[in-house]
Amino acid sequence: MKSPLLLFFTALILSFCALLQLLQGASTNLLQPLALWPASAGGLYVLDRASGLVYIPGDTGLDLRNSSKFAAFRTSWQPVDMAAVPSGSNDRLYVLLAQETVGMLMCYSNRRFERSWIARTLLTGIVPDPAGHRLFLSGGLTNQIYVFDWDDPGASPTKSFVAVPGSQLLGPLALDADRHLLFAGDQRTGIIYVINLDTKSVSQLAQIAGQPNALAFDSAHRSLYVADSVGRKIWAYNTDAKNLKPRVLSSSADFRQPVAIAIDPHGTVWVGDPQSNAIFRLAPNGAATAYRLVLQPDSYR
Repeated sequence: MKSPLLLFFTALILSFCALLQLLQGASTNLLQPLALWPASAGGLYVLDRASGLVYIPGDTGLDLRNSSKFAAFRTSWQPVDMAAVPSGSNDRLYVLLAQETVGMLMCYSNRRFERSWIARTLLTGIVPDPAGHRLFLSGGLTNQIYVFDWDDPGASPTKSFVAVPGSQLLGPLALDADRHLLFAGDQRTGIIYVINLDTKSVSQLAQIAGQPNALAFDSAHRSLYVADSVGRKIWAYNTDAKNLKPRVLSSSADFRQPVAIAIDPHGTVWVGDPQSNAIFRLAPNGAATAYRLVLQPDSYR
């Protein structure tokens, strides 16, 4: 017969193991944001590494309790990037997925799947040009910028727009619609290229010592923001300045892998960090406020 003391310690160990499993399960269900995009209705769309597409409502903050998932992807396809385009009373979302050296462009309208296109190469960055009714896509393995006409039913996601000579791994894109300029980051060399959409001329804007994983352009302040996952910083460039010098918008100690960035209509800068399992709201002085969301298996509420 087992002693009461042995039974007590056995029960204690089992309770500890159960608690550990619960905590481990909760940690794996934490949001892992790979890309962010402002929603027309307020809040953010989030491309989550493990769970797909999530909508988080909000205004100056995020309403985590009313977050909702509206799309999931097959495990054989890895999420890469996304962008949203206003379409009537709703948004149309375009998502990039990757499987080895093959890419996929997916479209969601009214938060429902609409259509997909296969690309025979990896698509590594996306940005919409609403005025031109088109998307710009970067080819990480081809050194090409592609253009996709979303009004053309027969459009291909790999229609060449311009080549970027000297690039090694094109990734994130951002658009200055006022100046008709497209920005493209090289994730291997740290170079930020600028492409004139009217002349298709390509030049080097800047180079960071880290890795540009995401770009966002703030037209109100004429600033290009760069999420540097290696340096764990958010860089800011005044693209109208004669002497282009970067400033560090934020180097929060809470950053572990900032790979996503978005600017909402209020001018708030949002940063996604999958390693920190957080979305950060940046104050003008660079201070970061973290939002963390535990995802439930069947619902995010």
